[in-house]
Amino acid sequence: MSSDQGSGDQKRPATGLQSSSPSSTEDTLIERVVLEKKLVTPEQLEECRLEQQKTQIDGAPASLGQILVRRDLVNVDHLVRLVAQQKSRANALPEIPRYEIRELLGEGTSAVVHRAWDRQLQRPVAIKILRDAMMMSDLARQRFQREAQAAAGISHPNVVTVHDAGEADGRPYLVMELVEGKGLNEILKQRDWDERRMLALFEKVARGLEVAHAKGIVHRDLKPANIIVTPAGEPKVGDFGLAHLVDSETELTRAGTALGTPMYMSPEQVRGDVRGITPQTDVYALGSMLYEVVLGQPPHYGDTVQEIYGKIEHEEPEAPRRVRPKVSKDLQTIILKSISKKPQHRYASAQALAEDLRRYLAGEPILARPPSGTVRFWRKVSRHRLVLISIAAALAGALLGAWVIARLQPPLPAIKAWAPVHPPAPALPPDSPLLPGRPELGEAYYAEYSRAVRLLPKISPAQDRVKGEWRVDDGKLSCGSEAFTKLRLPYVPPEEYDLLVVFQRRTGYGDVNLLLTHQGMPFLWAMGAVGNSIFGFGTINGQWAASNPTTRHDSNCLDNGRLYTVVVQVRKDGLCAYVDGKLKSSWKTDYGDMGSDANWGLPEPRFLGLGTYESPSEFRRIEVLEISGKGSLLR
Repeated sequence: MSSDQGSGDQKRPATGLQSSSPSSTEDTLIERVVLEKKLVTPEQLEECRLEQQKTQIDGAPASLGQILVRRDLVNVDHLVRLVAQQKSRANALPEIPRYEIRELLGEGTSAVVHRAWDRQLQRPVAIKILRDAMMMSDLARQRFQREAQAAAGISHPNVVTVHDAGEADGRPYLVMELVEGKGLNEILKQRDWDERRMLALFEKVARGLEVAHAKGIVHRDLKPANIIVTPAGEPKVGDFGLAHLVDSETELTRAGTALGTPMYMSPEQVRGDVRGITPQTDVYALGSMLYEVVLGQPPHYGDTVQEIYGKIEHEEPEAPRRVRPKVSKDLQTIILKSISKKPQHRYASAQALAEDLRRYLAGEPILARPPSGTVRFWRKVSRHRLVLISIAAALAGALLGAWVIARLQPPLPAIKAWAPVHPPAPALPPDSPLLPGRPELGEAYYAEYSRAVRLLPKISPAQDRVKGEWRVDDGKLSCGSEAFTKLRLPYVPPEEYDLLVVFQRRTGYGDVNLLLTHQGMPFLWAMGAVGNSIFGFGTINGQWAASNPTTRHDSNCLDNGRLYTVVVQVRKDGLCAYVDGKLKSSWKTDYGDMGSDANWGLPEPRFLGLGTYESPSEFRRIEVLEISGKGSLLR
């Protein structure tokens, strides 16, 4: 019978097979039961699934069981009995010889958590067991395994420790430290917490997350319920069930699927942008919780999930000081930076957020700065989009009218073209340690590279590799994800030269470094170091690139997947570094104050080189413009 026919002899749904979402847990359970018992063929089941997508019964989406019964493929009583038996087995706990399972601590849609006793080590633990019903979903099983993989790689006092993982009676389980305390969600309901203690708690949470991020793990479901606070006031982050491993090639979610808890989800999560998940996703969640702690309400709320999603993606939250004028300007800056719509405008790392919280609590100046007037203007505009559309329509009409009038006027005489000139070097005080350099490099400069020495075709990873994995494919040089990967370039430069490198960091959050030399004195130009937050030369007077006068802070130095063109100019009297044509930093030196370190030094400091830290990268151009004298190629 067609699903859209309302015939009177249509079978009614039986008790125990109520209408539900087509993606419900019960549908998954029924699917596995009927296939295992050979009640239907896979082809028949697929036909039922297709019909289910088009069918409603009593105004609600039909369940798979209802479709099976209506097609006379199964007997309703038999199916109800099989489902009940399967659910009964789901409630039975598996036998795990090493652990004595005790009382229930909590449960969710995918797993239950029990207190248990480790007979071998004689200690209490918490054991998380995947529900048997959820075993019907391969995706749920993979997520559970992902949680074990993610959490087991983290060791930090503010992250719940995973002791063991395994499978018993076909059900995966996870053994964790037993954390006595309350969920942060329970504490927030009491409304009698001390704000400064709560901010100190979030500082610790952020430092724990930084350890996870350093291993390529993004939690992406941070919420108060996933933070347990011990009686001593120590926070513990747990439940990495949705954890995203940024270096993994296997995605457990489809693009366009939003995963997380709505109140604390970032705009990229709301869009279902799997590739956009980064540590800044967790920073957003932390900022949302900070907003709630300080103001007693989340940044966005609504009557439906879709309404909340829309506000997260398109509307700016009220500034904390508008809601509660007593909030300090620095605390407002920390919160709003954390929940910026664009990840690149948030803190570059959880560590950077933690450091600003520490500074705020210690009464020190924070590093974050309030958004510029332009950014504030567009944020206000985003809250009044209808007004903006009206203004834009009026402006478009005015421009159209002006264009029509202009077309009716006689043409103006042509103006003689003039050639652009390079902007002058910035004026620096005579005692400045910086070297004057052009603010920007123009097309005329890059045209000089037609005579450059091209090093990429000369590289042999087998001969030039110093540390880590390096390879050349299709004329592109790539490196692996190891710490301190290094490659010697087969070239000794002259005294003065310009090095041009075009590259992209594919994944990771570490630095990409150009290993440089001046007459055998090694040094480097670092990009994206310290949690993707700094550029700089190093070392200078023994200080690395993150802590000397050439250091330049940027909330998001390198965007993964984006191509960058970098030029470092080495002269007798100093250095200039340009990123995408713009002067980033410089240093006036005779090279007596320069040096390298054990991590980035090359065996032969006369050569140039490349280095990365846990950041798989691809290099597309490596060229040297010889300024004084000639360099020498090895091959």
